[in-house]
Amino acid sequence: MSPSLRSPLESNLVGRETSLASMFEDLGAVLEGAGRVCLITGDAGVGKTHLLKLVIEEARTRGCSVLSGRAHSYDRGIAYASLRDQLTSAPMDEFNVEERSELEDLIVEVDAAMLGASSVEMVKSDARPPGHIITRFLTGLSRRRPTVLVLDDAHLADAESLRALSFIARYSVSLPMYVVFSARRDRLPASCNFTETIGRLIDTGLGGVIELEPLGPSETNTLVASILSTDSDEELAAYVFEQSRGNPLFIQEVLRALKELGCLGRTNNKSYLIATPDIQAPSGREGLLRRVFQQDRAGLALARTLSAFRRVRVDQMVTLELVTGLSDSEIMGALESLVNASIITRDSSGRIEFVHPLMAEVLYNDLAPDERRRLHSLIAASFNDGQLSEPTDVLEWTMHLAEAALPGDEFAITAILKAALLTRNTAPLSAAAWFGRALKLMPESASDTPVLLSRQAVAYWKGSRPEAAIEVGVRALEKLPPGSHRTKVLATVINANYSMGRYIDALKTIEAESLDAEASTVILAQQAQLLAHIGRTADATKQRDQVVAEATKNSIDQQAIIFTYVGHVSECIGDHRGTLMAVEKLTCLGEDQHGLGRSGKLSALESAAYLLARSGSLFEARQVFAKVTALLPVTGYQDVGGQNIYTKARIEYLMGAWDDALATIRSGALRLDFEGLKNNMAWLRLLEAEILTDRAQLLEASDMLESSLLPEECVLYTIMREVRRANIAISMGDYAEAERVLTDNLAVVRDTGLAEPYRQLLAALIDLYVATNRKPLAVRYCQELRDEADRSASPLTKYAADMGDAALGDHRVAEQLVERCEAEGRHFLAAQAHFHLASLGIEPGRNLFRSLELFSVAGAVHWQRRTLSRSKEFGLSLADPQRTISVKANKSSHILTHTEIQLVRLTQQGLTNKQIAAVLHYSVKTIEVYLSRLYQKVGCHSRVELVLAAERGSLRGYEA
Repeated sequence: MSPSLRSPLESNLVGRETSLASMFEDLGAVLEGAGRVCLITGDAGVGKTHLLKLVIEEARTRGCSVLSGRAHSYDRGIAYASLRDQLTSAPMDEFNVEERSELEDLIVEVDAAMLGASSVEMVKSDARPPGHIITRFLTGLSRRRPTVLVLDDAHLADAESLRALSFIARYSVSLPMYVVFSARRDRLPASCNFTETIGRLIDTGLGGVIELEPLGPSETNTLVASILSTDSDEELAAYVFEQSRGNPLFIQEVLRALKELGCLGRTNNKSYLIATPDIQAPSGREGLLRRVFQQDRAGLALARTLSAFRRVRVDQMVTLELVTGLSDSEIMGALESLVNASIITRDSSGRIEFVHPLMAEVLYNDLAPDERRRLHSLIAASFNDGQLSEPTDVLEWTMHLAEAALPGDEFAITAILKAALLTRNTAPLSAAAWFGRALKLMPESASDTPVLLSRQAVAYWKGSRPEAAIEVGVRALEKLPPGSHRTKVLATVINANYSMGRYIDALKTIEAESLDAEASTVILAQQAQLLAHIGRTADATKQRDQVVAEATKNSIDQQAIIFTYVGHVSECIGDHRGTLMAVEKLTCLGEDQHGLGRSGKLSALESAAYLLARSGSLFEARQVFAKVTALLPVTGYQDVGGQNIYTKARIEYLMGAWDDALATIRSGALRLDFEGLKNNMAWLRLLEAEILTDRAQLLEASDMLESSLLPEECVLYTIMREVRRANIAISMGDYAEAERVLTDNLAVVRDTGLAEPYRQLLAALIDLYVATNRKPLAVRYCQELRDEADRSASPLTKYAADMGDAALGDHRVAEQLVERCEAEGRHFLAAQAHFHLASLGIEPGRNLFRSLELFSVAGAVHWQRRTLSRSKEFGLSLADPQRTISVKANKSSHILTHTEIQLVRLTQQGLTNKQIAAVLHYSVKTIEVYLSRLYQKVGCHSRVELVLAAERGSLRGYEA
């Protein structure tokens, strides 16, 4: 009697007990509020899918939300296909009303992004690119209940899905979310989309790896016994292991073949091999093919066709008829036969797919090239005009056309290029892949090749792949004649090098060019910026002035680029008037209704906001940044290079909202590091080190500065990093080391003329000499800082000079600082000014309490300690504000600041704390603190009293 076979999925888990225990441990941590990321790798058929199914079942049993999907080979040609598969995997009735609405909007947005549709036309409100929306959706979902996100065969996923999922995986470390990927080990070359996204994430230590190896002889014997539901003799176990090499899927195929060949016997509950030398069971992939070729004509024809489809929706049954030439009844019979043979299955949505992707792969690979092209051609021809109105159908159709095409197929090339152009704004990495496919079908000598290479390079840059943008861009430059395409790709290559910190490479690229009149102004503007960063400020200034004189002769698009660089150079050399001129030009371009397109307007306004934030023009930066935020819903990808994230963090820092700033910096730095955008990541990390220093987290700040993120030729960054190290030394009391570092670098800065490090060095020296009671030196450097403020007109330099005077005893300057900083919402500077006033004996109780309050909001531990120490010197207790604020308040104490006026106005409009936080770019916690302080200031006890007081006109400085 021959034994019956059980599916490995129904059998006991063999050889994977440790792996499953590890994943269950991860799941347990998620249930307790932690985040986990896991990658399962191994050969095809080794049991990755089996392991995932067991984890998914356990997660659902324990009340988790589960979104799971499997990538397919054709997903690579369809932007967000894998992501959409995950989002539609769970029945809608598993979500509450709010979650269901968010998920429906997200799916619509994904569909819109597939073909570059307008977000505003497709969704209700504050739309973002899919990667942003799914992160927000999953964040909210995981906060309500633990969430598990699974993607099987992730090596087959499209680039946009992988990019979005890599962002999610980064955020998951602080959320109760388990993000799990599986990928075939032999499908992970160093340069594939998976290794450049999820692979890099795992390499940075943000996730664990489970490597599934083939089973050993003993484990194979155990699995054979489980599948056969009997014991097995040594000869049978050894034969199966030899044929399968311990691969669980192949073990099943070998046993299936042995049974069909009549080579399995069973006696006394033991299975054995019938020794027939003439019979050899097929092994591995041969066994999978043999199972298919045992089908009748209809079953074989259908299986071969399905290998080109890989997965078929219910509404594509007519397509199957057209492609196979089979009747409806023949197809239904063949489907049933293939299901019974465990070759295909239906998923929860009714779609037809192969039980194991390896089966589709071996069947597809068995097809001759001509047969593959014939099948893809028939599938493409089966699509009708109605189907091509759907995003997924349009791209599937294009994918089949591309697979069917021979070199020189103009119809296919046209369709592929249409897909690339449609997706270049909302799915740039997908567009880059489409451009690549079109180029493969075109002869090298084709006249369009250089232009397509330039567009592919730009798409890679928009998709934050600077390395690929440089590689393709250099190839394009070898072929492109002078003109707009050459200018654009040249600027892209320079930008990509700059974003990666390769300043010298960028300069060499420019020097190798013979610039025509059309290209020269834009490229010379970029060159001026590079020269400023490496400390050649005289050359940068001369070139900037030349660029400004020629700027208006260029197109509107080019002017937006030119004035961005002009602003950067002006800020580097300490010409704030030049910065404001550039900002004014950029703002006009961003608001002009008849000039730039939406993405161009966004880029211009982003640059203006960045320049304002960098220069310390807080109020103006917030105004322009609000316009940037308003434009985001109607644009595709934004924040190319990381400029926007720095602006947001800088504004939060200047306002004293340091919790928000650190959250922005850390999430942004992860993304920038992942994408190789080292330049803006370096500035973000310097800002983080500055915050950590003032929060007395000195070891953490020091570790952050241990290694340089940019090369030594970037003099601007190198000196500013040294200033940060000196400030840490001052905080630690190592004054001699701090003095050495500061004075050495001050000599370098005086030679280079770099404004920002000059300001920071002088401010740090003033702090050092005040702390060590060397007032004459402090006065000398304060006067030098004052001279620099008068020369540059920089807001930050003016504030730094005023703060130096306040620290040295000028109470009038200190009082003016308090008034200005409170009014403008510069809470950290206001706190310092209050501290200096108190130190001068001016209303010490009120000023020290206010400084402590503001330092506490920022979390400035270093300054909190100084404030408490100073209060003891005055014999004051800051623990009891009623005792402390016993002195009569000055005349301006009840006048509302700009931020407080905004709070009142938004409260009148009925906004919640959460909504106010979103409008003002604060955290909810910060809004609560500010409102509490506002109530105390105006004598109200609730929101209602505040609103009534505003309507009565009893709030000084507020007009209803």
